Amino acid sequence: MSEDVEIKSIDRGYGKTVKVKISTWKEIKYIDIREYYTSDSEEELPTKKGVRLPFDTLDELIEALNEAKERSEE
Repeated sequence: MSEDVEIKSIDRGYGKTVKVKISTWKEIKYIDIREYYTSDSEEELPTKKGVRLPFDTLDELIEALNEAKERSEE
C-alpha cells in the first residue's frame, strides 16, 4: 500500500495545481512532482504530467533546480 504526504501545492490557475509529495511504495520512498486538475465534481485528480523519483536522488534534483535558477538569473 502507498502512503502520500503532501509537501506543497502550487496553483497554476485554470483549475490546475502542481503538487510536491513524498510517497512510499513497497517500502521505498519517492519524491513525486505532479500536475493535478479539478474535475467537474470539484475533485482534484492527478494527470500523467509529472515525475516520481527515488527519494535518494533528492539532493541531485535540488542541485539541478538551483543550477537552473542561477542560469535564469544570468
